[in-house]
Amino acid sequence: MERNSAMESKIKVKPLSRARIRKIAKDLRRDFCLTNGRIDIIKFIEGVSSILGMDYEYVEDSQLPNKYAETDPLRKIIIIKESVCIRAANGSVRDRFTLAHELGHIVLHSLNNPEVKFCRFDEVIKPYEDIEWQANTFAAEFLVDVEEAKNLTLEEIVEKYGVSQTVAAIQKKNC
Repeated sequence: MERNSAMESKIKVKPLSRARIRKIAKDLRRDFCLTNGRIDIIKFIEGVSSILGMDYEYVEDSQLPNKYAETDPLRKIIIIKESVCIRAANGSVRDRFTLAHELGHIVLHSLNNPEVKFCRFDEVIKPYEDIEWQANTFAAEFLVDVEEAKNLTLEEIVEKYGVSQTVAAIQKKNC
């Protein structure tokens, strides 16, 4: 059955600006003594999960068909495909970003417990109210220290922080 795009839902959450998300990400980096440079996102999630009151689970790829990872906000758990974990450990920028994105859902949407509303596409959702925009913004802000990035080239940001050219360009633009 073909789905009507007007019927697909998005998730609307409490508004968060880029500046607010940046502060949350920066505070998290500071609180866990993450110095400038590449964050070992797997080690971070494994090391601080109990401190943050969250959990994580690695599952066989067949358990998450068509997904890289997912977050269950009620259980405060990130469920991660084994292949994503392996690729992230080997430096895959996409998989590192995916894990930071899922961490963003925990930090922004589970721990802070904002209002969540389901709505149709025909309702206008501003980017700062979009759950996925917020998680993507958190991932970029958490992985890249923009204070230092403003003095780096795009290539240097990619190399230093282990992010894609796209993430580097967005962060450079928003320094």
